[in-house]
Amino acid sequence: MNTWHSDKMDSMKSKSICELEYIAKDCYRAARCAQDLGNAEAEGRYLDEMHYAHMELAKRRKTARQ
Repeated sequence: MNTWHSDKMDSMKSKSICELEYIAKDCYRAARCAQDLGNAEAEGRYLDEMHYAHMELAKRRKTARQ
């Protein structure tokens, strides 16, 4: 069963490094805005997406070092 989380993690695999870096920065900004508006659910989703972008970047860096 696919969830929003698994779909989002899978989508990160096809992004370029520049796209992943942009997504991470954009999601961080959006999460802060959601926090300021008191929208904890949106804040959490943006932070999750930021985390998934960082996970994919870390995986690629680790693979590049090997």
